Amino acid sequence: MNAKDSRQAHDESAVDYDRLASDYHWFPEILFGLCFDYIRPGQRLLALGIGTGLCARSFSRAGLHIFGMDNSSEMLNICR
Repeated sequence: MNAKDSRQAHDESAVDYDRLASDYHWFPEILFGLCFDYIRPGQRLLALGIGTGLCARSFSRAGLHIFGMDNSSEMLNICR
């Protein structure tokens, strides 16, 4: 799959991404839990491939400033 096909596939699945993640039992809170002892409010986090922001949400709620990049404009629209 080339970059253009990958971007199109992610754009097309963006609306359902969070639901699909839950259906497949992917819980990003686990990553947050592993990092919790090492983060402090006010820190900055760069999320490469931020997608819909599902994983970054917990970090944002903990007071981190989130910056993200993603190849899918539809994923970024949902993230905003």
